[in-house]
Amino acid sequence: EVSAVPPLFPHQEVTVQKLRESPILFDLSEPGTGKTRAHLQAFWERRQNGDGPALVLAPKSILKSSWGKDVERWTPGMTY
Repeated sequence: EVSAVPPLFPHQEVTVQKLRESPILFDLSEPGTGKTRAHLQAFWERRQNGDGPALVLAPKSILKSSWGKDVERWTPGMTY
């Protein structure tokens, strides 16, 4: 059973809206503010509209453990 994904926080909605307006955004939000989730949401929306893949630049040590876990949690239909 897949649980429902809770709604974004208001500051995450702002990030998603900015990403809807421009595919390029240098997000300097503080650690722990939900950047990954906001960016995954925006990317998921783009993929649903037929856009291609995304490139995530991050230390290899956190890619699978952090991003992979968040992909599975926030965008369960997306592969990585």
